[in-house]
Amino acid sequence: KYRRRMADGETRCFQSRAMPRKLPDGSTVWDGVETDITEHVRNERLLAWERNGLELIASNTPFQKLLDELMRSLEQLCPDAICSVLLMD
Repeated sequence: KYRRRMADGETRCFQSRAMPRKLPDGSTVWDGVETDITEHVRNERLLAWERNGLELIASNTPFQKLLDELMRSLEQLCPDAICSVLLMD
């Protein structure tokens, strides 16, 4: 797995697989495929974020700490976002 910055500046995640094949002249050529797994990686991160939030809730984490942790980890998932929660009485 690896990331690549595209021409438009977007970073995408890829996975590639290849196998060598000998040619009659003795040289080697690699046959392979490259797959864009950006959405799969994003979904894995979202599931981990959700799981972390549920674990914090189940462990009776204080509410303010819970919200801080969820916002901090959400900002990691969405680097262009600034997340906050305003609590009002």
